[in-house]
Amino acid sequence: YYKVSATDNVDQTSNWSTTVSTEGLMGMAKPVPLPDNFSVEAAFPNPFNPSTTLEYGLPVNAHVDFRIYDLAGRLVYQEIIVNQPAGWYALTWHGENQLGQQVPSGVYLISLTAHGTESREGYDGSMNFSKTQKVILMK
Repeated sequence: YYKVSATDNVDQTSNWSTTVSTEGLMGMAKPVPLPDNFSVEAAFPNPFNPSTTLEYGLPVNAHVDFRIYDLAGRLVYQEIIVNQPAGWYALTWHGENQLGQQVPSGVYLISLTAHGTESREGYDGSMNFSKTQKVILMK
């Protein structure tokens, strides 16, 4: 249940609205709790064609660096997300290099690094997290 009142920039306040109930409304999303820790799920599908998705959780706001390397250690693709809010996310790689060109079939290493940028109860904003996993692109 909720009621709404508005205040403008010269401090004039409206009357309260009637009480509204969200009970029984379809499609109302339940709040999702923030992750307890930095986490990265296994990329799926793996092996993949044409794309694979990496789901991850951030317990605090963080700079996220998503990199993909070939087995020779060459950087194939990179995406940097500056100050991403705490929460749950999914990032999809479509088997392309930085120029948008398809890469050949093979084994690739996906690396996700997060550098915390805030403090929250139980978490120091300077926290760092990194995880690397192997994926196979099959065409």
